[in-house]
Amino acid sequence: MKKYKKLVMFIVIILFIVSIIIVKEEQYIYEDADNFMRGKAIVKIDGKYGMIDSKGNVILKPRYDEIDSYIGEFLRIKSNRKYGLIDWSGNIIVKPIYDEIVEVYDSELYRVRVGIKFGYIDRKGKEVVPLIYDKADLHTTGDFIGVKIKNKWGLIDKNGKVISGCKYGDIYSFNNDRVAVRINDKWGFIDKRGKILIEPIYDEVMGFHEGLSSVKINNKWGSIDKYGNMIIKPMYDGPFDFEENLAYVISGGKYGYIDRKGNMVIEPQFYRARDFKDGIAKVRSKNYKWGYIDKRGKIIIELKYDEIGYFYNGLAKVRINCKYGYISERGDLVIGPKYDELGYFHKGTAEIMIDNKWGIIDKSERIIIEPIYDEIDFDDGIYVVKLNNKYGLIKENGEIIVKPKFEQFGYFSENLANVKINNKWGYINREGKFIIKPKYEDAKGFRENLAPVKKKGKWAYIDTKGKKRL
Repeated sequence: MKKYKKLVMFIVIILFIVSIIIVKEEQYIYEDADNFMRGKAIVKIDGKYGMIDSKGNVILKPRYDEIDSYIGEFLRIKSNRKYGLIDWSGNIIVKPIYDEIVEVYDSELYRVRVGIKFGYIDRKGKEVVPLIYDKADLHTTGDFIGVKIKNKWGLIDKNGKVISGCKYGDIYSFNNDRVAVRINDKWGFIDKRGKILIEPIYDEVMGFHEGLSSVKINNKWGSIDKYGNMIIKPMYDGPFDFEENLAYVISGGKYGYIDRKGNMVIEPQFYRARDFKDGIAKVRSKNYKWGYIDKRGKIIIELKYDEIGYFYNGLAKVRINCKYGYISERGDLVIGPKYDELGYFHKGTAEIMIDNKWGIIDKSERIIIEPIYDEIDFDDGIYVVKLNNKYGLIKENGEIIVKPKFEQFGYFSENLANVKINNKWGYINREGKFIIKPKYEDAKGFRENLAPVKKKGKWAYIDTKGKKRL
């Protein structure tokens, strides 16, 4: 009897331990969960966001209303409708005191806002430009950032140092260490110290390109160098930039080409023109037909197309009577214009559309994938196709891997793709086989060998074998 009781007790203990393991295994605790990055992930618990490491250890207790995945090298946090910054270890770099924090492209600054006033902070959170401006740029060109007070613009550098006070009617930042400024309705240029280099005497100016800038005087356009020397006198009807030492200009309503000294190389005779690229340029005739010329103005591809593209891998897309095809660099029709839409060739194949259905052809026009699909996307060596709101997979050679049956398709990551079928999410491999059965309410892609999955309204993390890890 005693042995029997001991056996029963042993079984009860074992069942209790197993039940704990099962509960723990099936426990989904996160209200939201992002992918891992740098060994850490943003998660939500009890309405607040924090961070965990790849072992599930909490490295930042959930206390914020929002945490953005990243902003530059930091994470943006939100608390009580205010924004701040933390590093990837959860250390506060900038306390949440701003109404807005945005990274300034190509600089060491963040633009911040309190109320309606803007300023800038550096990467350490130090306020390097006071919040006194009505407007402030988010982009830099060269070394300049524009700021505005009461309809007047000024300049600061990428470190927040004031170059010029807010005294210009308008500014436009260009390269070559020059910034265009408008003073009393005339444009000129200043340098990175705010000194006027080119007097404001022009009605309009364009950016410097290949050392020259188009300028407008008395409704005519010419060109100056970066020192303000007039290289090409204002005599043309529109601005122009040089590409491959030639620029198209408009004279008397027609387009021609000049060299950098202002010599007319190709007389104005076309009704539209584009820049030279690889020694050829697109031009249009009076009857709205496009073709190509060389740098001598010789027509090398007849002006007979309604639309013509640039050459890529020896082919250019053309359109005739609403149908697309491809021509060779000699102008020969390689693929006749019979498609409603036509993509560029990649690894020898291109997407085609006929009657609003997509397919794939090779350069010999052999059909690789019949044009029967509503959508086709290329995902790392595999075509993802959509038909009647279902997704399937096709190999590059046209072999069907999986006929369209998935209700949603995520993307391949770490050789697995998250897919939805019968209202449940799972993961398939590149052969279309389920590696992780569809049993989740939602699922995200894998990153750093872990993926967030959702059950009963809560999130957890699984590995590539489907085992719950966190």
